[in-house]
Amino acid sequence: MPPVPGADLAGVLTVRTLQDVINIHKYLSGKKEGIVVGGGVLGLEVAWALAQKGQKVTVIEGSSYILSRQLNKPASDLLEQLGRAAGISFVVPGKLRGILGEDAAAAVRIDPDEDIPADYVIFSTGVRPNTVLAKGTSIDVGRGIIVDEYMQTSADNVYSAGDAAQYKGNVYGLWSVAKEQGKCAGLNMAKVPAPYDEIPPSNYIKVFGTDIYSAGDLCPDGSAQKIIEVRDPKLHKYKAIFIKEDAPVGAVLFGDTKEAIKITRAIKSGTKLSKDILAEGSYNSFMAQIK
Repeated sequence: MPPVPGADLAGVLTVRTLQDVINIHKYLSGKKEGIVVGGGVLGLEVAWALAQKGQKVTVIEGSSYILSRQLNKPASDLLEQLGRAAGISFVVPGKLRGILGEDAAAAVRIDPDEDIPADYVIFSTGVRPNTVLAKGTSIDVGRGIIVDEYMQTSADNVYSAGDAAQYKGNVYGLWSVAKEQGKCAGLNMAKVPAPYDEIPPSNYIKVFGTDIYSAGDLCPDGSAQKIIEVRDPKLHKYKAIFIKEDAPVGAVLFGDTKEAIKITRAIKSGTKLSKDILAEGSYNSFMAQIK
């Protein structure tokens, strides 16, 4: 829960536990419109569920587009179109200044001095690693508990993995990464030397009824050597492969994810693409080479 004015009012809710969900269902009785703060995976799933119940929902996202950690801008724009078609409104980018109301939430205030009515506010603004066990000890802590390639902390015989671990400056908060780091930590704790085989962070998600996959580096800094794209806005489908140094480093599949496993394998192995494919920029030719 971010420290914003009014966060202690009734009707200001979060989604972390089953009890949180039960509380939301109870509070929704007799309510008509609400705000979801956060345009990530969980926030959009919450907004979708509320819209399907007939609620008027507005999503406020501080980044330049929704699902900014998982998608590039073209895919995000397509997703926002689907959300708007379902009756969801978006304020992107939007900065929340506070929640208004006497005893319960009645509106939110965003920059620049705009108030949006709301019977309730649901926060979904990300997670932070729980580092409480390491704090106050000799173990190095940054955003997470810092580990080396063996998942060992700065203390001998003490390991960390998954959502709490910080590896090479990154805290991923992803199940796929947590699973591999856990295997690595377990082997090394059992005295079987096993450096972490870093995997491309990947996501399989379903938002607004649409299957989405993303993996690896989507080059938000514009560093891609080339981007191979396929667009079919009428069918709400989009595909993009991000290439650096003649090899795929990231991908987005929107609306059709059946080729995700092959693409992930190519990203992890650093498959070098032929000059013809790089020059042609054909998605079908790319898929033909990595089979």
